[in-house]
Amino acid sequence: MRFYARSDTAQQTTPLAAGAMGTMDKSFLGWTRLTFENGQTGWVRQSELVPLWR
Repeated sequence: MRFYARSDTAQQTTPLAAGAMGTMDKSFLGWTRLTFENGQTGWVRQSELVPLWR
């Protein structure tokens, strides 16, 4: 028998639609945390972002 431990630190990924807009609030080692209007947050590589001013 084999047992596999479930990791409590597993990361859930959710694809973003092209053009999705969020607010940048933190950056760390090439990643930026975004917060969206619905309260959802997530980290995205800075190279994938196009900053806009509202």
